[in-house]
Amino acid sequence: MFICRHRNLTRGVGRFREILRAVETRTTQNLRMTIARQLAEILLRGMCEQSYWSPVEDPPTVSPLDDPTRQGHTLSKNYSLSRRPRLYSGENLFCPQENTEEALLLLLISESMANRDAVLSRIPEHNNDRIISLQSASVVYDLLTIALGRRGQYEMLSEVN
Repeated sequence: MFICRHRNLTRGVGRFREILRAVETRTTQNLRMTIARQLAEILLRGMCEQSYWSPVEDPPTVSPLDDPTRQGHTLSKNYSLSRRPRLYSGENLFCPQENTEEALLLLLISESMANRDAVLSRIPEHNNDRIISLQSASVVYDLLTIALGRRGQYEMLSEVN
């Protein structure tokens, strides 16, 4: 993963958020679920409330999330797109105010997508797909347990699992 290899969490979180703001297509649904789950994990494990910034704000130029030995380092490769994707827009869009709230939103979306795409067939040819589907859902539920436990929402946790 780009974020872990280069220790630039601020830029990685910003990039993940940018990808998730793009209007979804059928071909990007699995990627979107993976990125949402990974971003939720970063928000829960790697970001404290003091270093959190709103998804609608620009990321801080200097962040305690980043590796201090790599400040000022830029990647030589530029992965920007020549044609920008359409972004979701409108009035009264929900914007999380803290990292656990954003992680919880991402995980609930991921849970919905995992349930929708669950492989339930017992046919032997679908065995690998069923295992992958179960693993994906398990990761989401583990992270949901962490997020809901931090917020003390045990009743909601019992309804989700």
